[in-house]
Amino acid sequence: MSTETVQTVWKEYLPLKPYKWDKPDRMERVRTLADWVGKTMDENHAEIGVISRCGSFLTVLYDQTCMSHSGIVFRHPETQKWIVYNLYSDPATNLQHSRLWQQSVEDFFYTQDSIKTDGMVLIPGEVLQKKLLKRMQDVPFNTLLPPDEHFNLVAPMSHPKSFNCTKWIMSNVYAAEKQLGAIEDVLEVMNREHQIPTLHAGPLTRFVMGFKRDTHFGEFNPPGEVRTVTVGSMYASPLFEKRFMYSNKKITQDNEHPGMNLSI
Repeated sequence: MSTETVQTVWKEYLPLKPYKWDKPDRMERVRTLADWVGKTMDENHAEIGVISRCGSFLTVLYDQTCMSHSGIVFRHPETQKWIVYNLYSDPATNLQHSRLWQQSVEDFFYTQDSIKTDGMVLIPGEVLQKKLLKRMQDVPFNTLLPPDEHFNLVAPMSHPKSFNCTKWIMSNVYAAEKQLGAIEDVLEVMNREHQIPTLHAGPLTRFVMGFKRDTHFGEFNPPGEVRTVTVGSMYASPLFEKRFMYSNKKITQDNEHPGMNLSI
């Protein structure tokens, strides 16, 4: 299975996804979280990491961190500003396929629907940081996405063509750590080494999530449950050495391998 590569210069790897800032009530939250991310990365001398934003009230049903959308954050080598590479369902395909975007940290948090000023930063060890940063800046850029991939908000770990933002992030982290270039090899390693939780989708969850065009319960096997990469499983991964949570102006740090009951 081949994977997509982007042959352009690095700054045009991914299209920019800017937003029209027309919701004043979000501005303070956006700036608070963006400033916190930049300060956290700088104070820890981090070149690259993973950031997450708060999910909806339903997120607690499947993730103990209450975080949902996530991306890989690193400093733009020309502007020196922090940018985010992240994977969304593509509106141009009726949300059926994935699209990789480049965003400012401010735009990343601006699209958060939750009113909570909550966020998360995960920082790998120094050696893995250098490997991951090189991956993000390689020309051509190997996206690890198969040409016939599709997006699923709860992408099964076992499905080689089903992706969401967290599965794509950890695929890149493992590809960097193990120096792999084929998505089949990456997923094989992840199945062995990554702590993948099993989520159980009850009738209420299936009913509510069923209205989302980018959620496909038909991929669950057995029906009603799925092993998928969650924000909680990223938080628990030993590939990250430092973990920071921001909630209600309170910052918590966890540098130990956290014990979490990931299956819900």
